[in-house]
Amino acid sequence: MEYLTTYGWAILIIGIVLGVLYASGFFSPNVTPECVFPNFSCLSYSLSGSGSISINIAPNNIEYPINITAVACNTGGNPTNLTKINPEVTLEPQQNFSTTVDCYDNGTIFSGTTGSVYEGYFIVKYISTQNGFPYTELGKVVAKVG
Repeated sequence: MEYLTTYGWAILIIGIVLGVLYASGFFSPNVTPECVFPNFSCLSYSLSGSGSISINIAPNNIEYPINITAVACNTGGNPTNLTKINPEVTLEPQQNFSTTVDCYDNGTIFSGTTGSVYEGYFIVKYISTQNGFPYTELGKVVAKVG
């Protein structure tokens, strides 16, 4: 009986410690949300549980107007699952652009519960009004479903 009591208290204490660690988020990875582009500023973004990302970006290092033609969000960083912008959106250097698109995770639309983390890329295809050349901007996005 003495062994059962000793082991019972030990198991109870271990259970309480594990419960406190779980409640404090010790077992959850501490992910810092980020949205980083080389030539754009990410003004705001949010991710829904259904996999749609709402994002607001502005040209940062581009000193001439651009025409945004398509956007995409995926984990591969390649221009697949593009959502064409029709008609194209012309952005002046200080203007911003807001859109909502589905984020893909290995070919399927991401879905998650509150607190789930999506790590992938946001792709912006645009045409320079200065020289007429097409460009692809790749930005890294780490977002929690909110």
